[in-house]
Amino acid sequence: MKTIVRGALLIIFGTCVMIAGEQIPRKQYATVKLKILDSYGRSRQGCRVTEFHLHKPEGDAEYRGSFDALVASKIPFGNTYSVLVKCADGSIASYPYVGVTHSEQLLVLVSWIPDEDYVTGPEPRLAIAVSTDSKSRLSDHAWVKAVGVYADGTEVAQVDPVTGVAGLYSIVPGRIIILILDGEKLICTQQINFLREHAHLALSLTPDGCKA
Repeated sequence: MKTIVRGALLIIFGTCVMIAGEQIPRKQYATVKLKILDSYGRSRQGCRVTEFHLHKPEGDAEYRGSFDALVASKIPFGNTYSVLVKCADGSIASYPYVGVTHSEQLLVLVSWIPDEDYVTGPEPRLAIAVSTDSKSRLSDHAWVKAVGVYADGTEVAQVDPVTGVAGLYSIVPGRIIILILDGEKLICTQQINFLREHAHLALSLTPDGCKA
């Protein structure tokens, strides 16, 4: 398509505009949908966007007013949005930087409210005891990795070669995947719901995997 504008040749194609031989990126927009969950994957209710802020050198811009409930259209592409969502139960979900890079963008945010003051201290929040049978042995280099299914965060710990126990000290309540590894080899995985601190999990390793 060609259009003459004030004597300049304007050619529009793809996502760029070419004016007098110079390519200028065309501004791209997205429809953004937010999904707000707790750390177990349950949907939070009554949530509203209180910040959807684009940080950029030439000047910041705020787009929270573009949201109807948790959906907004005409959100410019960008990699430096900060997001804050508040829900009716008092929970807050926030991320310092998220990107909007697709025309249909889904952003999943996780909020968590502890039932009480969360206990910290010298004891692990979750102790994992790993046992084996005659066909499933672990070396002295075995370790575990805990990964949040919904909430961000990972933690690793060595399996004590004497006691067979690995302690996790930073884990927070939520749905967790436990990976058992031996050196560089993945032995098995187990999904659990971690409910509260000072918990104990017994995992038995068999040729078919691990069982809680």
